[in-house]
Parts: sequence; C-alpha cells; structure tokens
Amino acid sequence: MYPIRGHQLQKGICVSAVSFLTILCLCTPGPCRFSYSLIYARDRFSGRDIGNHTIALLAPLTPGGIAGAESFSFHAYGEMARNTLPGMDVIKADSLHAVLLRKLGAEAFEHYSQLLFKGEIALLQTCDSLWNAVGADYLFVVRIHHGMDIRTFNGIRSRRLALEAEVWDCAGREVAWRCGVGGSCDRADVSDEKFITEAVRVALASLPRSHPSYDTKSW
Repeated sequence: MYPIRGHQLQKGICVSAVSFLTILCLCTPGPCRFSYSLIYARDRFSGRDIGNHTIALLAPLTPGGIAGAESFSFHAYGEMARNTLPGMDVIKADSLHAVLLRKLGAEAFEHYSQLLFKGEIALLQTCDSLWNAVGADYLFVVRIHHGMDIRTFNGIRSRRLALEAEVWDCAGREVAWRCGVGGSCDRADVSDEKFITEAVRVALASLPRSHPSYDTKSW
C-alpha cells in the first residue's frame, strides 16, 4: 500500500483548487466520500474522441516518484479502469511501465514521470520519444498533490486526499481533459491503496461517455 504522508504532499493543492470550474459532490453512501471538479476540457472533447481508442495508464505519481508494484497493485488498478471505461482498450500500468523502461531506460522514464507530475506541458510537448513509446491514443496520468493521515489520541483514523487526473492526446502532444478529485475516509479497514483507487475511479467515471468514432475519410 502507498502510505499517504501529509509532510510529503503539501504543494500544489492551493493553486489547483482556485482553478476548479465546476464542483460536483458525490454523496453516495460508502466508507469514503469524494468530490469531483472539472478543471479543463479541450473544445468539443466528447465520447466520440475516446470511443474505440486505446488509453494507457501510469500508476499514480507522487512527489517521491511513481507508485511501484511493491506498494500498489497494478492488476487491481487496471481492472478498475477497464470496468470503468468499457468503450476503450486499456493498457495496464505494469504493461506500460515495462514498455517504457525497455524503450526509454530507467533514467529517462523517471525524468518523464517527474515532468508529468510537475505539469511541465511545454517541455512534455517536445518529448517525442515518450509519446512514441507509449503506443496508445491517450495517456492517463494521476498526480497525488496532497494526502494526510490523521490519528487522534483516542485511536480514530481520518485520511484526506487531493489529486489531479488528466488525459493526454499522444498524437497531438496535448492535454485533452483534466479534473480534480478530493476524498476523505474515516474507516481504518479501507487500505490506502483502495482509497486512492476509488478516488481515481471517480475521475475516470467523469470522462465523457464513450461513443463509437467513425472514419470520416473518403472511400
């Protein structure tokens, strides 16, 4: 499980919070509560843009780097994404990471991960080697900006989480969509990994509903 530590994740949330355009509170019953905010969507970005396309998943990014297989279940993360995006072909994080490590090498993979975490859009747009290596139409990126694990003297545990999720158009080298998700959880029996995965599910579920895309070329 990836440990959420307040002292690690203090930067970024204040800046991103003021840019939220729309806020929708998801008040469904359950051990954890989440809120969703749309930050950006490319003009006319819709389900037809993503229908029948491939999307590759990165494991969540943190200030300390990418969540590794030893602390995060790539399988559960990928299955969650496939179930949430039935109209897309999902490339799981473990498969993507193996490809990127082979094609780019560990040092370059770490460098690009840091650029994605910091949101260095101008620099990322020129990283042809990264986008060519991804091998998908879209890349789904999650940045955990803020996390806090609070334990009171009477043993009550309360956790808070704030993340951004974005979809990169690999061919256009541009961000097509971005949202923010906030979460709180007071249940000790819910793991950190489960808490994060459910927050990401909220982000994925807020993408435009997938519709078939059709080739408009003459024939």
